[in-house]
Amino acid sequence: MRPGPRCWSNRITAGGLLPIGEVAARFGVATSALRYWDECGLLPAPERRSGRRHYRAEDLHRIASIRTWQETGLMSLEEIGTVTARTGGPWCEGRDRRTLSSQPVPL
Repeated sequence: MRPGPRCWSNRITAGGLLPIGEVAARFGVATSALRYWDECGLLPAPERRSGRRHYRAEDLHRIASIRTWQETGLMSLEEIGTVTARTGGPWCEGRDRRTLSSQPVPL
């Protein structure tokens, strides 16, 4: 029998933060990928506790968007960075979804 899903809410710290290892496991990415995205500016600077990165709930939405765009294979990290910088974050508002849908899709 497979174990049930992890309860992520139990791992969120008192300040509403999730440690980098838990975020990486949740999204199926390496912690080094999250650190790279931080360095590239795809993610806002995470809060640090005892020298370790901790992410807010808003950051999790951004990470989910980045993963989705990566998995489609239609956008490079550079293109994702351009879109997020130009729109303020397509995970936030409907107007940003229109911006993304107006992007040409390479065939």
